Amino acid sequence: MSCRVEFIQHETVIFAFPFEASNRDRKSFQGLAQDIVRGYFEDGNGRPRPIPPSNVLPDAVRIVNDEKREVAFWSLKDELSEHQTTKD
Repeated sequence: MSCRVEFIQHETVIFAFPFEASNRDRKSFQGLAQDIVRGYFEDGNGRPRPIPPSNVLPDAVRIVNDEKREVAFWSLKDELSEHQTTKD
């Protein structure tokens, strides 16, 4: 199955790239979306980088299948919320 990773900013796709995703289920897609956001916004040690959302950076990652159906979504807001929850 062909899929596409989309970087979203204010509900607009600002960058996207295709990839082949054979034999993946919805849970693995969600994990991939989370890993992309974490890799993009964290410093490698699980700490958010000191980069506030701006008009240059995307605020979410969405993965869509070849039928343009969303199979995964993870946002910077979701990540920061989860980070705060695990920190407490």
